[in-house]
Amino acid sequence: MDTAFNLQVWEVLKNCQNAKSDERRVQILKENKVKGVADIVKMIYDTRLTCLLPNTPPPFQTITNGTAPSSLHRHSNSGVFRNFFKGLAPTTVNPIQREKMFIQILESVCKEEAELLVGMLNKKMPQRFYKVTEDIVRQAFPDLLHPILAPSAPATQVAPPQPPPVVPALNSAPATVKHFDIDPEMAEFAGAPVTNAVPGLNSAQ
Repeated sequence: MDTAFNLQVWEVLKNCQNAKSDERRVQILKENKVKGVADIVKMIYDTRLTCLLPNTPPPFQTITNGTAPSSLHRHSNSGVFRNFFKGLAPTTVNPIQREKMFIQILESVCKEEAELLVGMLNKKMPQRFYKVTEDIVRQAFPDLLHPILAPSAPATQVAPPQPPPVVPALNSAPATVKHFDIDPEMAEFAGAPVTNAVPGLNSAQ
């Protein structure tokens, strides 16, 4: 079985790309957990790392024939990548020096590994390795990348207080009982004695 010690970084990622399942991709990364592989996927996917280089790649000569004189494994082990990130770069390295250093690295590695370095600039995995996703990296190296924060719950909408209902004022004055005169003819027709009081309102006799 091939191991990380005889595979270049791009070859490890190529094997992941060609794997038949995500489970196998995770396993390949676990089998090849060395500094060069971990550094590259971290530089591409970890949002805590702020690159100090321009987003667009600089002009450089790509190695297309022959063997590249260096590799991402070698540059990773040298610690040179820390010069490209905020909070890690020495204060003695100015922007011009930093870009020259980056171009020298690009021109010392093979075309596939140069593509990985360019992907670092805009936090995007090269298309040839698109199946090596952030999720695959997280499963293989759980503590390598920035933690994923749980989405915050939406704020509860509080209804504005409603004014108390208006209760009509009660009339404190006693109700006035109106007495009606009874027509004597109607009283006589009904056989009732003639009175001017409303029945039921007279006091007991």
